[in-house]
Amino acid sequence: MFYIRKIYIILFLLSFISIYFSVETVEIAFASSKIATVKKKVKQSGASAAIVALEKRAEQGDKSAVSALEKKAKQGDAFAQSSLGGIYYDGKGVAQDYKKAVWWCRKAAHQGLSEARFFLGGMYYDGLGVEQDYKEAAKWYGLAAKQGLAEAQYSLGIMYDAGNGVARNYKEAARWYEKAAQQGNAEAQYNLGVMYFKDEGVEQDYKKAAKWCKLAAKQGLAEAEYNLGGMYYNGQGVKQDYVDAVTWYGKAAEQGNAAAQHSLGIMYDEGKGVKQNYKDAAKWYGKAAEQGNPDAQYNLGVMYFKGEGVGQDYKKSAEWFEKAARQGLARAQTSK
Repeated sequence: MFYIRKIYIILFLLSFISIYFSVETVEIAFASSKIATVKKKVKQSGASAAIVALEKRAEQGDKSAVSALEKKAKQGDAFAQSSLGGIYYDGKGVAQDYKKAVWWCRKAAHQGLSEARFFLGGMYYDGLGVEQDYKEAAKWYGLAAKQGLAEAQYSLGIMYDAGNGVARNYKEAARWYEKAAQQGNAEAQYNLGVMYFKDEGVEQDYKKAAKWCKLAAKQGLAEAEYNLGGMYYNGQGVKQDYVDAVTWYGKAAEQGNAAAQHSLGIMYDEGKGVKQNYKDAAKWYGKAAEQGNPDAQYNLGVMYFKGEGVGQDYKKSAEWFEKAARQGLARAQTSK
């Protein structure tokens, strides 16, 4: 059990020690490191200008456009069926109805439209309009993936990576991630980079891990930016460079990535890759701490105790230590 009254003993001792630093490196746990979210809708390719125009009008509430799409859909136009499914999914111009969304997209999917097959896989994945069924999700993702749809290839990679609907198979996951990554899918590029880092499904190769993470980071993917910063900090797959580490931590931090905010705080705190600035260190620790990052909560507590970058405040220091301790951070606890 945590006793707040004992915090002051720790506070006293802290005056004789340096602030604890814990720059995070690339995380390797699947749940926290790879991206495991899937989209359901992608922009249709191949639809006629007339269908695209009707869809746009329908989404703006034009009932005549909805009726026109329904007429074409009933006549068997796969693109109209898919568009109508998307409209019912979004609830734009019509009342949101997941069952109707599934019904229309299934018709288009059976006609071989890759975007509709992908959409249907996503509905089964999330259990929207149908009972959740990972096997069905994997089936439809697989059909769309074999047609070359990058989003489906990425999603199928996730299924193999997690063992959802299919037997877990890291080699298959890496294979599908790479197909999507080669087409520029940022999430797939990042996940493939993580697999090279972790030695999962592919032979461990930090250079390739850095290569794929950098491609994803250049597209603005916060997780990739953060982990690329970690690779520059540790010199994994790239030449160690604290300035580059700060750059990539900063990009991810600006997007609200708590781990990157904490790491950026450390860089300012230690003066690595950037001029030492306790005020900025406290600022970034604070942003991460507010999001629940226990290491940042602890470091912010130390800064309040020492009066570095913030006004000295023992009460606030104790409060941040307690928050970190309640999350199980051992160094912030006095007793259990």
